Amino acid sequence: WTFESAYRDTLEIIFIFFYVEDSDNCTNYFLKIEDDFIKDYITEGLGADVTYRGQHSYSRAPNFYMGVASPLGSHIYCGSSLPHEYFSQSSKLRIYFVSNSEKEFEGFNLTVRTINACSRNYTALQGRYNSGNQPESCKTTITVPEDYTISLYFYRFFFMNNDCTKSSMKIYDGDFDNGALLDTLCSYTSPNPIFSTGNQLSIVTKFENGTGVFNRGTFDILYVASKKSNGRGCGGDIYNYGGYFTSPLYPSSNRTNYDCTWSIKVPQNLKVAMKFAGELV
Repeated sequence: WTFESAYRDTLEIIFIFFYVEDSDNCTNYFLKIEDDFIKDYITEGLGADVTYRGQHSYSRAPNFYMGVASPLGSHIYCGSSLPHEYFSQSSKLRIYFVSNSEKEFEGFNLTVRTINACSRNYTALQGRYNSGNQPESCKTTITVPEDYTISLYFYRFFFMNNDCTKSSMKIYDGDFDNGALLDTLCSYTSPNPIFSTGNQLSIVTKFENGTGVFNRGTFDILYVASKKSNGRGCGGDIYNYGGYFTSPLYPSSNRTNYDCTWSIKVPQNLKVAMKFAGELV
């Protein structure tokens, strides 16, 4: 099946039911989603059973120098776990379903709808916020349960001007109306992490009208929710192809006693690697 929306509108897939044969690496029964732009990051999880299979001509193996936004490939699903919603990065998706005659399974039921590139309200406990195909101005919110706080980690951040008058990102601690402005960001230097005091962050990105995506700016942000009782930025779950995180409230100096645990998972077929200050383990 091929789904295509109007220009700048992306697509959302909502899984209502999913039950197909489970197998190693999803080789028998499987459902495959292929973004026309080739999805290169996981927005909010995609479900624990997703398998990376780099079969597209643009696919490449992950590495630390091109790797946090890689691998570029399709996503494969099998088993009985209901996948998370899928948000495309382009306006065109292809969905493939492969089965065999050996066993019978109920199959799947899903809904596909168009969404505006700026209509996202992130609600999972972790996710990835990417500039993608955004228009000139965009508002996005991240809202997690009330007993959590939010950490933003900037893997890539590149805005063309230094005075924030033409292109910028504003981050509010709370909603757009009542939240305190935490920072206004622009320029070429990746910002330090940002830590909320509550369970919501609101982000406004403004790009100069009439300029191309490269000239406007790009960004790639990982967010992680931490239990408020643990302390701001202390622990959380990370599920993605890659990411970046720091100690609580980095780079601020503090004398708080912390006991933080981060759970790091990647899709099937991949392995976890970590890099500390230039060292790969």
